[in-house]
Amino acid sequence: MPVNPQNNLQSNEKENFIHESENKSNSSVKGTRDSATEQKRAEKVLNIELEQFSDLFLHAPINSCIWKGKNYVFEMANDLFKQTFGKNDIIGKPLLQVFPELAEQGIIELLDEVYATGQSYSGKEMPVKVNRNGDGEMLTIYVNSIYQPYKNSKGQIDGIFFFGTNVTEHVLAKKKTQESEKKYSDLIQNLPAAIYTSDAEGRVMLYNKAAANLWGCAPQIGIDYWCKDCKTYKADGTLIPFDISPMALTLIERRPIFGEEIIIESINGDNCHVLPYSTPTYDSYGNLTGAVNMLINITDRKKTQEELQISNERFETVIKATNDAIWEWNLVTGNVYHNTSYERIFGYPIEKSMQSMDRWIDKIHLKDRDRVRNSIMQKIMDADTSNWQSEYRFIKADGEIADVVDRGFIIVNDNNKPVRFVGAMQDITERKKTEIEREYLIEQLIRSNHDLQQFTYITSHNLRAPLSNLIGLISNVDYDSLNDFNKNILKMFRSSTQQLHQTINDLNQILIIKNNKNLPVQNINIEEVFKNVCGYFTGDIEKLPVAIFTDFECKEIPFNKSYLESVLTNLISNSIKYRYAERPLQLHITTKRENGFVLLTFTDNGRGIDLKRNKDKIFGLNQRFHSNTDGVGFGLFITKTQITSFGGTVDVESEVDKGTVFYIKFKEKIESERQDFYEKS
Repeated sequence: MPVNPQNNLQSNEKENFIHESENKSNSSVKGTRDSATEQKRAEKVLNIELEQFSDLFLHAPINSCIWKGKNYVFEMANDLFKQTFGKNDIIGKPLLQVFPELAEQGIIELLDEVYATGQSYSGKEMPVKVNRNGDGEMLTIYVNSIYQPYKNSKGQIDGIFFFGTNVTEHVLAKKKTQESEKKYSDLIQNLPAAIYTSDAEGRVMLYNKAAANLWGCAPQIGIDYWCKDCKTYKADGTLIPFDISPMALTLIERRPIFGEEIIIESINGDNCHVLPYSTPTYDSYGNLTGAVNMLINITDRKKTQEELQISNERFETVIKATNDAIWEWNLVTGNVYHNTSYERIFGYPIEKSMQSMDRWIDKIHLKDRDRVRNSIMQKIMDADTSNWQSEYRFIKADGEIADVVDRGFIIVNDNNKPVRFVGAMQDITERKKTEIEREYLIEQLIRSNHDLQQFTYITSHNLRAPLSNLIGLISNVDYDSLNDFNKNILKMFRSSTQQLHQTINDLNQILIIKNNKNLPVQNINIEEVFKNVCGYFTGDIEKLPVAIFTDFECKEIPFNKSYLESVLTNLISNSIKYRYAERPLQLHITTKRENGFVLLTFTDNGRGIDLKRNKDKIFGLNQRFHSNTDGVGFGLFITKTQITSFGGTVDVESEVDKGTVFYIKFKEKIESERQDFYEKS
């Protein structure tokens, strides 16, 4: 190769390299001194070769240098190397003196390996960080490198050739492309819509998670076709053959398919309503390379639409069936709309109901008009609340006056400005009449009850003195001096006066219970009260005899003591009076706490009561269920009245010839006003 005279090597590294090479050639050329001509010719050829190698080395289009010795002293470096790494004064200096930052990057270890083994090393896109500008800022340079050891005349490793191509721009461009592709891939993968691409044959080349979820499987890239084992249907449920599916038509006819609803059945059997958007793709020569398809899942939207349609149909049905007149006032246009119930209830034709608010207000009774209008306007101006209600009189088309209750709701826009007022008018004329009648009946009932109480009071009071006189006279009659006929008359007369006396006492007791609202209440020891009450019946208990069993789990009952004694007295008296003659009488009395009450259970094994016939009568006035036993039928009525007057309850279970069970519940908490009364007294 001829030497270009313009590329004469003038640098020291060229002279050093030639001098070194001459020394090597002198040691390697075997000739005799007496062959001077031959030697000069060889030296000339060698010098020419060295000149050519030096020019080639220093002007090569790649970065190149020569490191000598184990300290890797720069013996030669071309201009491209100096320019790439930003260093000029490097010849004769060790590598780490020029680039101390390489000490921590593994470069020196790599050179040591090459120097020690004599094996060359090549690296691709090796990153090298250098302080190129001397300002401490490290610049990363990517290099395709070759490290080639060279030997001296003795065959020993004497240094290393370095050849490198600066591929920084290529690497950075590739990284940028990879980052862009990753962003694109991440974007595709995270899109809610199913997206996939195929080649010209229909094989899947790319797909995202949404597509895999839609299919119910993950197809093999470049192998499986887009449909795989899925089925495609039209919106009406008709099966779509594979060769006329949207993606197939896009590939066959090379045209986009947009927005025609289809149903995809996954391999799991799930159906999804989707809108396909498939588009063919081409290379730079216009050849078809495949297609990209985006499937918008509208399943939830379809369900919502169906639910909305059902809701609307249900609402329309309710509107037709209800007795409410639905109205809507457009606050922007001022128009008022009514449904068909408005015509049915109030008689105004529906086709003429699109009217202004003033015309609607004019139909309100004159005495209610201003009040209703003002309440509506106030509600519209008050943005804090949206519900409105009013009762007023409304004039029907036939002139009749209807009482209505009107409820409305204000709808606002995004700026919290009222735009619509929706409500319902309900005709409550009949209800108002019923309420008036009920109030009248209640008033009459209260008056009658008062009169009845007065009558009872007067009757019992006026009869008490004559009755006492009769009882006194009967007691003074000499019974033994009477004949049998008069004795029988006296017995009947005495029995009648005693029954009348008992009835008057019972009536007085009922009046006392009804009128006394502040009787004292206290926690009563049930064992003590029950023992005292049993003392009243000592003779009967011992004579019959009566077996009594108690289990007072709850020992205190919040109640009026006199009332509790009366309740227990009535129950024991009835058990003795209506006992079963064929077996000994047994009484079982228990107490326990239950859901805020104290439950007292009173059980006997007496004759029992036929509840099928007498269930609704058992606690009534003057009710008797055993004709062959004396009694006036006031006891259970008084018992229930006493219990319920303090918020308690009483229930009964009974079976003829087996016995009766009473369940009495006393409120566990003492009412404050009754407790205050007790404490003060």
